[in-house]
Amino acid sequence: RQGREQQWARFARAAVAAVQETWRQAAGQRREVLVEKWAKRGELMQSRTRDHKTVLIPGDETMIGRYVTVELTGTTGSTFTGALVTGEYRCPWPDD
Repeated sequence: RQGREQQWARFARAAVAAVQETWRQAAGQRREVLVEKWAKRGELMQSRTRDHKTVLIPGDETMIGRYVTVELTGTTGSTFTGALVTGEYRCPWPDD
């Protein structure tokens, strides 16, 4: 029984390490994100990439519902941090 538990523990550690490495490699990439709401921590906004990854960025409530381009600057493991590439952002629907 102990051998099986050790195998699972090794597997879990390897899986976590692979995910963390993939996320570290994403640092420096530019992504378009949709700003959703204020983040739970600090004065950051929570946004999501098109593949549903969470990115915390500086901003304010006027950005909610808009798309912005960010550069991924780091990760906490399950969440990215990012910086705005430009101060411009666009509305997801055409203006009337």
